[in-house]
Amino acid sequence: MRIIATSLCLLILTVFALPVWADDFRCPNGNLVSTGQSISEVKLKCDPPSSKVRLSKRTIEWTYNQGQHKFVYYLVFNNGTLTEIRSGSFGR
Repeated sequence: MRIIATSLCLLILTVFALPVWADDFRCPNGNLVSTGQSISEVKLKCDPPSSKVRLSKRTIEWTYNQGQHKFVYYLVFNNGTLTEIRSGSFGR
């Protein structure tokens, strides 16, 4: 019985440790952006990101780290379009 309880706890912790994908992101200034919007639209609506990284010739990732009490968000743009919004762990 103890092995089952331990396995269940590990499974639950693993699920919560995985990144979460979403279709919308609430910018630090309160505006809402969604997948499918252009990088220009997101740039107009949101504050500048904490960092920008070019992952490939066509893929850019913006990171929004809003501090230790909020989750870090990653906005991924492919060919100039927001295609993926992920949340990670708490920021720093």
